[in-house]
Amino acid sequence: MSIINYNLKTNHGVYGIRKSTNQVGGDYIVLTNDNYDIIAVTTGAVVRTVTLPDATSNQERPITVIKVDAGVGTITLATAGMDTIIGLSSLSIPEQNMFITVYAVGTNWVIESSSIVYQ
Repeated sequence: MSIINYNLKTNHGVYGIRKSTNQVGGDYIVLTNDNYDIIAVTTGAVVRTVTLPDATSNQERPITVIKVDAGVGTITLATAGMDTIIGLSSLSIPEQNMFITVYAVGTNWVIESSSIVYQ
């Protein structure tokens, strides 16, 4: 675990100020008890998948996923089981410094803020 200052502005405040960050260079499954607020992903030239934990066990927990490198690979933000993110089972984060912050409500994840427009 490391502390990174990304200063992501969301409805829950400014992230990056003493927030726990996990820097990953591969696929990652977010755990209910891992206590990470930000998942910073290096993709290189491949698609990396970050899988969110079960929404019902993580109510109102904000999780931010950010692509930190300039590689051509993308991040797939996926859900566990039958959970959804705005009705979808996954979203894509295609470019460096793009991010999505989600939080759980019921059995679904809601986008709190994002550098990408999803419709």
